[in-house]
Amino acid sequence: MASSGCSDRETEAITIDDHVFEVPRQYLIEERIFWLPQSEKKGLLFITNPEAPIRERRSVLILSTSSTCSNKTPTVYGQLASVCEAAERQADDILQTQSSPLEKELWNGDPTQWVYRLTDKRGKGRGDIVVACSGNGLCFSLSNYADLVYNASLRDSEIERLPAIRKRIHELLSSWEKPTP
Repeated sequence: MASSGCSDRETEAITIDDHVFEVPRQYLIEERIFWLPQSEKKGLLFITNPEAPIRERRSVLILSTSSTCSNKTPTVYGQLASVCEAAERQADDILQTQSSPLEKELWNGDPTQWVYRLTDKRGKGRGDIVVACSGNGLCFSLSNYADLVYNASLRDSEIERLPAIRKRIHELLSSWEKPTP
């Protein structure tokens, strides 16, 4: 998933579409599992808080939009379409998440799966799903960084911190991104 280039020992260069990220190694997650075939998708798998205890670490997977937003990619709780649209416009959804409270909703009436939606302040239906969770309290949120889509892990107990989590992801990616020639 990661495409690496020449770099020093402290960082690794990861290229995704037109973005080049110089990522400090302590943030990287080794995604290669020796018994599985290597993925041809270009991406970056990292931890936002490598100093935290293992159970509290937050992982993020950012992939090429061409593979993530393909019409062959199954939609996840209806999140993918709105995130791909935001990536296409390169819209920053952090502000939208901060200004709109989230509503919890069981997914298809199943108490072991639930989602969080943005509150639709205009009263024109239900807002976009921004987080999906399962019975163990593990959740994920799809979002975008410029024209790339990422999936961030979090716990149900951290939902109120979603804007801060997304802000941290954007800060890290911005600090790692190098101008393309």
